[in-house]
Amino acid sequence: MPEEAQVFWPLYNAREAELQKARQNVRERLAALRERKSVMSAEAYADSVSQLYLGLWQREAEVRRSYHERFKKALPPEKLARFYLAELRLLRRALGEGDLRE
Repeated sequence: MPEEAQVFWPLYNAREAELQKARQNVRERLAALRERKSVMSAEAYADSVSQLYLGLWQREAEVRRSYHERFKKALPPEKLARFYLAELRLLRRALGEGDLRE
């Protein structure tokens, strides 16, 4: 329905912008970390990289959880479920892991 789209897509775009910002922040911090790699122990470097990525995944989960509540107000449950499944299928396809069935 056009009304749903008018509410949903701006939310989706805002969520994607927030996720992109978090990923860009990690890329920048990783680049800075790489510059310091030569003065760090291998363990310290590995721990720092791990912390960056774990922090990113945590932030992504927080953003997704927050927007899920907003999405639920914009779309009926069935459409939201189909949207999430489509997103998962696209991700799996991009990663070369085949299709995700309902």
